[in-house]
Amino acid sequence: MSIEENIAQIRSELDILSQYERMVEGNNFEVNTVADIKGNAKDICDQIKTKADSIKAEIDQWS
Repeated sequence: MSIEENIAQIRSELDILSQYERMVEGNNFEVNTVADIKGNAKDICDQIKTKADSIKAEIDQWS
């Protein structure tokens, strides 16, 4: 995947994290629901990190 594709996906995932934050801050969810949202958000963070690492690897190949 190209750097630009990774960046686009990271932006999309950051938008999802922002939506999650607004949902949690604006509502009184049950503890289990918040736990599910937290788990999903952390999974997204892991995906972002993987894509960022891929970008770094691509940059390392620049000459």
